[in-house]
Amino acid sequence: MRPRIAVTNTKEMQGTRQLTATPQTYVHAITASGGLPLMLPPVDVALVPEILATVDAVLLSGGHDVSPDLYGAKLDPATGELDRTRDLFEIALVKQALALHKPIFGICRGQQIINVALGGTLIQDITSAQIKHQQRPIPGTGATHKVQAVSGTRLASLLQGAYAVNSFHHQAVAKVAPGLIVSARSSDGVIEALEAPQQQLFSVQWHPEIMYPQHPAAQRLFQAFIQQASSVGQNAS
Repeated sequence: MRPRIAVTNTKEMQGTRQLTATPQTYVHAITASGGLPLMLPPVDVALVPEILATVDAVLLSGGHDVSPDLYGAKLDPATGELDRTRDLFEIALVKQALALHKPIFGICRGQQIINVALGGTLIQDITSAQIKHQQRPIPGTGATHKVQAVSGTRLASLLQGAYAVNSFHHQAVAKVAPGLIVSARSSDGVIEALEAPQQQLFSVQWHPEIMYPQHPAAQRLFQAFIQQASSVGQNAS
């Protein structure tokens, strides 16, 4: 059986109705890598143990900014739309998935919420922080800048050298949480990837799910994650 991957959803408005949604790019990347994606809207944190009992791994997707009070900061005027319900839900997911030794893969906001969940902080707006970071105006496959993986990290073995990424974000990791290490940076110093040496956890600031069809390195990230999830599923059966 394919390993079951919980994929967190983002909030979306359709007229006066609030929806939860996940871009199809996540679905395609997971299924192409051998996983079974299960869409996961934010629910009461009390349900997290039941959720984790039914899945093999968690993918934390992109979306809104993270509430700054959750990492002890005041709201910056440049901070965008917040979704505190999702923040609290995903923080509970991260902590409890780690306790259960279930693999976690964070993408863009996913990296940021992992860092906050484990005690790190964020740069609320990289432009306000006077960081000249090359960005895409909208999501796409085109690369905007290169990242350099840190030698000896798991990410370095997957990227296999300097790698051009499709960056479009305005927040980034500031202080790295205890238990995490930086596994890639861009030339301007922005932290582009994190991992936990003692856990099956890694995250990236760019969007490999969009780059997946054309980029072997993006494929390797998802394949490594699904392989971790598959091992969890086999051990549980």
